[in-house]
Amino acid sequence: MQKAVTVPPPELVHDCEAAVRYLGRLPTAAPSASGPAQDPVAFAVCSAPAARTPPQFLVHLRHPFPMCEFVIGLGDDIDIPKLRFSCIPVTNLRLYLGLSVSFEQRWNLLRLAIGDLSSTVGLAPLEKLTLEVQASQRKVLEQSTLDSTDELDSTESTTIDKEVVNVMRASSRTRSWHVDGSGSLSIGTPKLGGSLGIQAGVQESLSQSSQAAIEHISETTKKSAHSLKTMHKLEVRGVTEDFRQSRMTRVVKNPYTDRALSLNVFQLEKHYSVKTAMVELRPALFIDVRGLDFDAHFVASHVDFLRLELLDAPLTEELPLALRGTEPLERSDKASAAHDTALLALRFLFDVPNLFKARHVQAGPTDLGDPNAPATSFNANVGGDQDGLDDAARNDVGVVFTALNYFYAVYRELVATNRLDVNAVALAGALATEIKERWIPMTADVESRGKIRNVLDQGDFTEIFRRITGFLAMVSGMVTPLVEAVAQEEAAARAHRAAVLALERLLEHVRCNRNYYIQRLLAYLSAKTNAQTIIDFVDEVIERAATGMAPSTQTALRSVFDHSGAFLDRQQIIVPAFRALTSAQVEEFCLALSGQRQPFDLSRIAPAVDAVEVPADGLHLELAAGACILEGVPPGTNSAELSLHDGSFKVAVGG
Repeated sequence: MQKAVTVPPPELVHDCEAAVRYLGRLPTAAPSASGPAQDPVAFAVCSAPAARTPPQFLVHLRHPFPMCEFVIGLGDDIDIPKLRFSCIPVTNLRLYLGLSVSFEQRWNLLRLAIGDLSSTVGLAPLEKLTLEVQASQRKVLEQSTLDSTDELDSTESTTIDKEVVNVMRASSRTRSWHVDGSGSLSIGTPKLGGSLGIQAGVQESLSQSSQAAIEHISETTKKSAHSLKTMHKLEVRGVTEDFRQSRMTRVVKNPYTDRALSLNVFQLEKHYSVKTAMVELRPALFIDVRGLDFDAHFVASHVDFLRLELLDAPLTEELPLALRGTEPLERSDKASAAHDTALLALRFLFDVPNLFKARHVQAGPTDLGDPNAPATSFNANVGGDQDGLDDAARNDVGVVFTALNYFYAVYRELVATNRLDVNAVALAGALATEIKERWIPMTADVESRGKIRNVLDQGDFTEIFRRITGFLAMVSGMVTPLVEAVAQEEAAARAHRAAVLALERLLEHVRCNRNYYIQRLLAYLSAKTNAQTIIDFVDEVIERAATGMAPSTQTALRSVFDHSGAFLDRQQIIVPAFRALTSAQVEEFCLALSGQRQPFDLSRIAPAVDAVEVPADGLHLELAAGACILEGVPPGTNSAELSLHDGSFKVAVGG
């Protein structure tokens, strides 16, 4: 069964389908407002340049305005396949229909003015001083620049004045604005619960929200400009001339012999008139990706992303270990095989009778009994001096026999108490280790071969000795390799448990910071695939939203919005419509959405015009003769020398 979908709050329950159908009835292209194109006029090669074009710079901002919510089924992989973003299951997603409100901020340069006095340097009579001027504004801004702001394309950055960029960077830092995939600054999504109430009409809410956004942009721009003006600082310091030859320096000489000379350094400021206005209302779909399934499969499939984006350095170092935790632990039946083989070896050593079919032991005409049962080897009361203990002692293998006899007793006790299964491998291994060190050297020794032959013949109750070689071969060739393999598997299991713990720490960190990692993952995959993952995901979401709708609504939903033009804004994917709306069309759109008609006029959204002062690169130097004149000093030339890197000039100073 499909998972239940969260019901939107009452203030968002509008007729989304009716609004989509209205958009589907609009013409596919908006009328052009630029007027007929003028015929080109050839440029006269020898003509002088025309009048100067005043410096003007544009900044684009965008404000999302969701208005109603579609129901989206995420699926469960039983009846309906799960919704996935690049093969990652989506656990929480919301789809809204609304308007994307676009603003334009136009910066007009009015004048360049001398600002605050930054520094004063005094020169003694006839003193020559080399000065280095350093502006520290750029360094301060780089320290407070958002990563997203740095993602602006370089060709776009070169068309905007650096003072404008600095102000917008400071604004994005102060208000957490974000450069979205359209190249505009996104200034945040309004709270849905309060901005679209039933009591207030949609048009009224839209007007209030847009006007508030303009005031918000205006206020933030002014505060950011004043903040930059406060931070802007010029440093003037003396240096040795030979050491600073290659640096941008200034050399000043006091021409007076009877008075000091003051060098005053002033800031330069650019005065702008900044106009912020709403320029467009465009229908859009807003896909909020609020949850992705971050599991072991995600870690194994996105190692490069995690290596680049993990916030915690120790987790980055543990990433190779966590990656091993995503691999399944291979288990074999070697432990069971070692156990079964050890049981078999002990049974053939101590239990199975008539293995070699030896003849009965004869003491003259008397038949002393059948030696084929291993138990008779450990009975010292049969056969007189032909029992296993006496025969072993006579042939110098008594220690081997006693070890066998002792372990046989232990074996019988374990069988009687049903504990042999637990101890079979340990019992077989211990016995083999003990007797192997004594038995094998005797079988290889030429002088001991006669003794070995005596304990292996059929004349005594020594069946247990005839089974030793096979038992040792079985333990060393079959049980021991299996035991060693089991030990290696146990070591691998311990290492795997450590890797799983590292994986759990990584997943806990990612899940605790899921909103950040969702944002970064969406941006990472979009950049890697040239936005193809975004387009495919948008197509899938719209197909799910269209399920169950009327055919006309499905057609409109697929045709009105530009799937290939979808772009990212943090965790939100915005799918803009192909065309913007006029004031009348906004009224009809809101009527279809809410059933209420209210007048709406784009011209009612008043633009904001602000005077902004921004510190500029560069400085202004002024020379002033000292008021205190020394007596009895011959006058000198009334000029000050100012040497630049590629030349020098003199400034006449009255006095």
